[in-house]
Amino acid sequence: MHYPTEMPSPLKSFFKSEAEPGDRITTLGGSSVWVVDLVHGPESLPLVYLTVHAYDLAGEKQELTVGLTEKHPVLVRYNYLVQANWLDVGDQVHTWYGPGIVVDVQRGVVTDEVWNLIIE
Repeated sequence: MHYPTEMPSPLKSFFKSEAEPGDRITTLGGSSVWVVDLVHGPESLPLVYLTVHAYDLAGEKQELTVGLTEKHPVLVRYNYLVQANWLDVGDQVHTWYGPGIVVDVQRGVVTDEVWNLIIE
């Protein structure tokens, strides 16, 4: 497994430019929640970067990549939650598109701040 020494936070630009306190967003389950605040800061532990292949309703393959803290919960096959650092290539996870397969797992230190939404 490849362990890069430095990786940018892939979600920083999404949270800074698209979600603001007071926005209403839709969850993967289809419910809507309010963004109450944004929290950001350094992350001292390496992030787990998952690349997942899933298929949209038109049957087109989608590639999704996300960086998560090691203990961040991930919904997997049979609706179990596991820590991100337990996942490996070939594991099935739930995505916006439905079931997806993990095709790559990397770990890397974030070189800038990580961003999280506080929702209500």
